[in-house]
Amino acid sequence: MTAYNALYYQTLVDGATMATATGHAGLAAQYTAQAAKLKAKITATLFNQTTGTYNLSNTVTNVVAQDANAYAIEYGVAPAGKVPGVLAALKSTLWTAKGSVPYSGTAYSDIESPYVTGAELAARFGSDDTANAVTLLQNEWGPMITPGDLYTGTFWENESTSGTQGSSSTSMAHGWSTAPTSALSEYVLGIQPIAAGYKTWSVKPQPGTLSCTQGQAPTPHGALGVKWSHDAKAGSFAMQVTAPKGTSGTISVSTFGSSVDVVVNGRTVWSHGHAATQHGKASATLTGGYVNVPVGSGAFSVSTRLSR
Repeated sequence: MTAYNALYYQTLVDGATMATATGHAGLAAQYTAQAAKLKAKITATLFNQTTGTYNLSNTVTNVVAQDANAYAIEYGVAPAGKVPGVLAALKSTLWTAKGSVPYSGTAYSDIESPYVTGAELAARFGSDDTANAVTLLQNEWGPMITPGDLYTGTFWENESTSGTQGSSSTSMAHGWSTAPTSALSEYVLGIQPIAAGYKTWSVKPQPGTLSCTQGQAPTPHGALGVKWSHDAKAGSFAMQVTAPKGTSGTISVSTFGSSVDVVVNGRTVWSHGHAATQHGKASATLTGGYVNVPVGSGAFSVSTRLSR
């Protein structure tokens, strides 16, 4: 029940977005109001204060369900203050050496669903729990890309807790299990659309333990390209962003928990915890450990270094 309600909540949110985009303001307001009521009701009715997780349903309260909790976080149902506890409970209760099982204490506790784990992957990346997200990705999908008798070059429908296919009937080429494709693009490379067709966009990489990456997102306006490198020991980060004409967006770079200077196209926009000003306006903001710089189209060279 919890998972279905979270999905319904996101459907209402998406419906409101589409209604707004197509000029149906009244319908958008209706969907938004319904979503707000449902969001509050889900937590009030289905959150278990004892376990610190969302129940499987209002009648099954002794099972920790991966989908219920992952969707609640991914779609923004869970209040921010509850998110760290829910993520910690999922890890301590459901994780195995080869990923995560979908339920605790059930017949499904010895098999893993990459489809459902994909939701947890998005929930962790979306909550800036990058280290655990990368670990989960490597543990669950690592066996699928390891050369050997079971290697198919694609992703599996399900997986045993020992890292083999779930059963003899398991699909070894399953589109529902391809969450790393979107997760790596949206969170590690960092490209996400904000408005339809990438008219506005966000570039917010989460490097984790990686030292570099490169890619692009095709848009109706042209390719939106990103290339970055990260030297954790030196405390430096460098990125190139190429945004197509007719678009605008926000480039966000992590402070990695330190005081950093951020330079964009040779101009310092952030230094020693403060934004530089341009034409009387702040050229950057700080939110959740990321320095955010609004830009238009064009080429942008972004770098960070430890403040001196």
